[in-house]
Amino acid sequence: MTIIPARRYGLDQSKIENDRCQMPSFPGTAMQTGDSPETVKCPWCENPFDVIPNSSASGFKCPHCAIESSLGSLRNPNLNPNALALAEFTSLAATENVYRSTAAYVFIDKTGVENVASGTVVEFGDLRLLATVAHSVPKNLDSIELVKRSKLIHPSRINCVTRRVAHTSLDLALFELDPNSLAQANLEAVGVDRILDAGVGNTSRKSRLCGYPSAHIVENHLVRGVRAMFALCYGCETIEASRWKNVVKNPDSLKSDLHVVVEYNPDVVDSTSVTLPVPSGLPRPYGMSGGGLWQRDSLAKDDEIWSADAYCLFAIQAAIFVDKPFLKATQIIHWLKLVADNYPKLRGDLESRFPRLASV
Repeated sequence: MTIIPARRYGLDQSKIENDRCQMPSFPGTAMQTGDSPETVKCPWCENPFDVIPNSSASGFKCPHCAIESSLGSLRNPNLNPNALALAEFTSLAATENVYRSTAAYVFIDKTGVENVASGTVVEFGDLRLLATVAHSVPKNLDSIELVKRSKLIHPSRINCVTRRVAHTSLDLALFELDPNSLAQANLEAVGVDRILDAGVGNTSRKSRLCGYPSAHIVENHLVRGVRAMFALCYGCETIEASRWKNVVKNPDSLKSDLHVVVEYNPDVVDSTSVTLPVPSGLPRPYGMSGGGLWQRDSLAKDDEIWSADAYCLFAIQAAIFVDKPFLKATQIIHWLKLVADNYPKLRGDLESRFPRLASV
């Protein structure tokens, strides 16, 4: 079975500023995540109202227009009348950028069943590693096949994983790849300069999750014997740790120095310029495990040209909560520790770039 990938992007309608977030100029704008009231502004009707941030991990409904918006967009409303159009352009640009480094791979598990997972290719000098999750356990290295990120139909398999290292309790893994495999799979690696130790993530900046949901696998695509895999790049916001108590019954099961939480809801606008043979709406994220969470390391200034290259990898998607529409990811610093522990020559440079690495 030949496999070819394609892509799809998700654009939420939260009207959060397009990575140029500025606190709006009206009374009560001091950001104070907690149990105290905070004054925010509706990005739709532009009326201010009070919310208690810790009372919900989801959005808040405006009492004036009854439209629900995320906390990030309420704190940073984009009042530009072209906000959604601009967000669509930036979503497309961000998708094309992070998609180049997002890999899908299929593998045979220990029961003989074929599975799909995602990952991000990172380069350290001549070393090429795939950042992914540990719970995608292959029968052996030969059963792992990178999916070609190309429109060309080519029957050869890409068995290129030369080493796999996993940390099961943290649900993290790395694959060492044959350097020639990236050209074969039409993938591009990101450098260490595009890795960001952002902790739980900056809730006032747009995040992007990119991976390959198994619900978007199409059999016999265009011709018989060809399986197409469609990636999803989903725009989202991270949730502050103080609000996680609304996601899980046991807040101690999530740790602010380890996890990232994002809402994963059907508030998605699909590209209208391309018709894709995949189900409408937001798919269950199975297969996206191992996909990267991306965020800018700083806000774009008013006189700065917006660039998708400013998006940095800051977490690895790991799980979905069964009864609530939220995803859990693992902060990238813990994957970097796995790299440093297994490639000692890289430790010095990594610790100089990421000071927290020495203490995790």
